[in-house]
Amino acid sequence: MPIVIQYILIGLGFVFAAAYGYGQWKQGRNQDQLDNDSIYKGRIEALELKVKSQSQDIEELTAQIKQLRKDNEEANRKLLEAMSILQGYNPQLTEFIKEGHLYMEQGREFMTYTKLLLIRMDKWLNKESF
Repeated sequence: MPIVIQYILIGLGFVFAAAYGYGQWKQGRNQDQLDNDSIYKGRIEALELKVKSQSQDIEELTAQIKQLRKDNEEANRKLLEAMSILQGYNPQLTEFIKEGHLYMEQGREFMTYTKLLLIRMDKWLNKESF
């Protein structure tokens, strides 16, 4: 075989080997990219599930916090009411005393008019006595 053909065949072999190597390198790079994409997609899906579960947990915890605050306010109100009763300050008794005072003030005017009427009646009856 002539030497020129051998050189051409060797050159073509190197070209084909280089092309095959380049193709394998390119395919490996693409495969790595696909693997990275699938890994990242898996991580993203896992994070999305975690975020969803955490958002549900956050909503549940928020509802629990609101309920605890409401319970705490109710307990504080009852405690303050009990302390005020033990200290001699009963809000219901105070309200009763205020209403009683109001009725007495209104009754005072009535009693004043009644007293004047009784004084007039006494004078009239004493003048008419035998």
